[in-house]
Amino acid sequence: MNRAALALFAALALFPALQGCEEQQQDRYLTLATWKQATPAAEPRVQTVALTHAVNFAPRSAALAGAEKTSLLDFLERQNISSGTRIMVRPNAPEGTDAGLLADRMGEVRRVLAARGLVVDLSPPQQGGNPDQLAVVALKSQVVPIACPGYNAPIQLDHELRPNLNPGCANAIDLGLMLENPNDLAQGRDLPPADSEGQSLSIQRYRTGQTYAPVTQSTTD
Repeated sequence: MNRAALALFAALALFPALQGCEEQQQDRYLTLATWKQATPAAEPRVQTVALTHAVNFAPRSAALAGAEKTSLLDFLERQNISSGTRIMVRPNAPEGTDAGLLADRMGEVRRVLAARGLVVDLSPPQQGGNPDQLAVVALKSQVVPIACPGYNAPIQLDHELRPNLNPGCANAIDLGLMLENPNDLAQGRDLPPADSEGQSLSIQRYRTGQTYAPVTQSTTD
């Protein structure tokens, strides 16, 4: 085999390998489509979970025992169920259950919950189950955890060997941890009643030049 044929054979043998290297190198380039599509900023979200606690009564009695009341209050404390949380009270009602007794038991539990500033809804009885037991269901709002690469999740690389990051996710996580009431993410709270007289007097003082000097405080003391 002459020298020209050997050179041609070597070139043909190396062509697939060189083509693969070229394709692999091209994958590292930033494409126009990827450049134009920015990752949406992460935002904390709220979900509602149902937490259930069983309250037991003595047979044919509507009195809430001290141990059952303590257990109910411990449940509220343990689950951090604060004022304004919606609570549903649902009794069991097998066939032949005394409707008046059910109403008295629900009222007894409702008074305990309302004293804690909770919003109580009385649910229709559930057929079957223990007739001397009520279910207290707390509809609690929680902030949904966010996967934050580099913060609470591993970092993955895309097909262009760039890290898949979630912009703003650390701030979103911190905001969710700081919230006293997660429902504030979904809907703001109503403003309290305004002091119309005080507001009008402040406007009057401003117009007549009778404003108060701001209180200054030194940082060197």
